[in-house]
Amino acid sequence: MDPSLIADAQPKGNRDKRAIALLWISLALMLVGGFGAHLVNTVGGTVEVSGVKFPTEGGQWVTADLFRPRTATEKAPVPMVVVCPGFEKSKETIDGYSIELARRGIAVITIDPYSQGASSSSLQRQSATIEGYGVVPVVEYIYDTPNLNYIDKSRIGAAGYSAGGNAVLQSVARFGTLQARALKQAQGKDSDGGKTITEAELAHARAQNKLAAVFVGGYVLTLTDKVLETVDANLGMDYAYYDEGAYRNESGSAHMQDAPEALRFVNSIFLKDKLAEVQIGKFYGDYAKRSLRVVHNTKMLHPLMPYDPRHIAHLIDFFTTAFNLHPSIPSSNQIWPLKELFTLMALVGAFLLLVPFASLLLRLPVFNSLAQPLPPALLAPGRNGKIVFWSVFAFSAIVACYLFIPMARATAVLFPQASNRYLTWWFPQRINNAVLLWAVANGLIGLVVFFLHYQFFGKKMASLRPCGA
Repeated sequence: MDPSLIADAQPKGNRDKRAIALLWISLALMLVGGFGAHLVNTVGGTVEVSGVKFPTEGGQWVTADLFRPRTATEKAPVPMVVVCPGFEKSKETIDGYSIELARRGIAVITIDPYSQGASSSSLQRQSATIEGYGVVPVVEYIYDTPNLNYIDKSRIGAAGYSAGGNAVLQSVARFGTLQARALKQAQGKDSDGGKTITEAELAHARAQNKLAAVFVGGYVLTLTDKVLETVDANLGMDYAYYDEGAYRNESGSAHMQDAPEALRFVNSIFLKDKLAEVQIGKFYGDYAKRSLRVVHNTKMLHPLMPYDPRHIAHLIDFFTTAFNLHPSIPSSNQIWPLKELFTLMALVGAFLLLVPFASLLLRLPVFNSLAQPLPPALLAPGRNGKIVFWSVFAFSAIVACYLFIPMARATAVLFPQASNRYLTWWFPQRINNAVLLWAVANGLIGLVVFFLHYQFFGKKMASLRPCGA
């Protein structure tokens, strides 16, 4: 940039109208986008949203967002749902669940699972099974604390997608196991083969099962008899009809109508007359007896399901049915896409801000010396220059494509614990570790390629610049 142009752009000189206009546009986009996203997130101010942090065992912690409908009070308690996002996702990526449930009078806590977002890592070898990636300690806190006096403790639910779906399923199975263990302990054995359980013992056993309803999204691999046999809660599920991971399912298909996983899911409530085929979208069982079951099969890909209004409508319908709620807002009426739109608007504004803001900074005396005239353009490359350019481009692209798998495998050597699913405190995210190594390797190779290109070709081109450059 020519210093004379900068001098003219000083406050006392002629302002760069285009830069100023762009600055105001970017600020307006950020302001409108941020305020709009806040309005949607708080459902027009009818839902209070606050960040919370739960200390858990062994110095671990879980960060979360709490969505509390302002109508929820001690005299008018509401149900609560704990939401767990999928693998490598943070709580903000699944706001559609939280916003739409809160709109319908359900309090929500959306967590960052262990080793994701701002939550700590976990040293549990089976974190999903034992901790539900953080769902279990959060549910225990909700149930046991007197602080959440506006929550109906008999109507606590959980919902998750992908790995989060497995987390909530494992959580409800774990609570069911604790309940069964307490019942067995209370019953005991005597000389007559058993004893009558008192009402107090029965109440204590039931108190071990703190989840009344669970919605499993995008995950069927652990819908086994062993897991389902201890579940004592209303269950709903939704699996993408075009899920690209369905090859791992027992039938190798994503069609849930006759899938073994879906059949076990529903037939777990029947002692006899087992179903040979599941009717998609039909509610089986009785919510009052915690035997409600429903299977959905939304026609969508796996990663896009949490952003599909049909999937979120299934989630809404399940919890309003399981909790016997009758909201005036139909499940098809959803406002969460507006938050995504406002967030995009703010993001565009933030990127636009970089150019005019940098221009304004360069007008200040402290940064004025950084502005330099633009160098003349390089000569247009000839035939040999084009061959070199496209050869380097093709080489770099091929190397980048080839390197990912070797770098992913290298994580098993450099990060063995994380690669073996131990949630360590040191680089615990195994997929991110692969991307990290891949980026470092590509960066180093890129530097070598750049240096060699400059040594053999760049210097020669620089010497051909016009005089005075």
